[in-house]
Amino acid sequence: MRADRVGRGRDVLTRAHELAQSLATWAMIRSTSSNVSMFATKKNAADFVTDIDLGIELWVRRTIAEEFPTHAFVGEEFEDSAGVEYTWYCDPIDGTTNYAHGISWFSFSLAMCDEDGPVVGVVADPRTKEVFSAIRGRGAMHRGGPISVEHRSTLPGSVVLTELLGATFFEGQAEFIRSLGEIDVTSRIMGSGPLSLVGPAVGRGHGALVGRFGAVDHLASMLIAHEAGVRVREWDGHDTLFPSDPSTGIMVAHPAIAAELHGMWRRAVESEGDRAR
Repeated sequence: MRADRVGRGRDVLTRAHELAQSLATWAMIRSTSSNVSMFATKKNAADFVTDIDLGIELWVRRTIAEEFPTHAFVGEEFEDSAGVEYTWYCDPIDGTTNYAHGISWFSFSLAMCDEDGPVVGVVADPRTKEVFSAIRGRGAMHRGGPISVEHRSTLPGSVVLTELLGATFFEGQAEFIRSLGEIDVTSRIMGSGPLSLVGPAVGRGHGALVGRFGAVDHLASMLIAHEAGVRVREWDGHDTLFPSDPSTGIMVAHPAIAAELHGMWRRAVESEGDRAR
């Protein structure tokens, strides 16, 4: 019984990984070869959606439903669908603000999860035509080969990526950036959480921090980073692939600097809170 379940599980993961990579490639072509004909806002004036976002998600939903009819689906733009055993999480365009304003830094993110967190993940960068992917326990892939975190020994001299919370700083972010600069760490805010979080897996920055976890946005890049040997931590310092408290954010970092960077994050939030009081 157990052997049969493992066998089926591996077959499902292989099929899911192949499908996710195919959908990522299709989404890159769709987002870069189509003109935006609908441009609107959602929750506020800085929260954008385009017809390309909607079209990509609909196609991904339909394709996954045909291949895996019993799986659930959670997307950025439409209502969740019910299913059993596995759930897919998709952000058709993460960085829609950039995309809608002609800034070439946005991404496609797709993850399949079981009860323990993400098991398959892909992140695509349409600007460079790159697809990053991973299967839990089998490693991360990029450009057809395995990837693993590059050597790093100290935090000073490194690069740390972070992302705004919409159009504003998240709690402690301004202090975090300031404190990094004091020890000669360069900060970058690029505008797409999946690309920032997956960057350290391929040496594009040494750490990254987002102030609020979003399953559709971040699960795929978290799995890829983890499988490449990058530490993925939540606010309380525990390693995670699915945070217990999504409101407090996610940090990824090279193992050599993870503890120090996490400490700086905590102190930045506490320091900003002290000043506010």
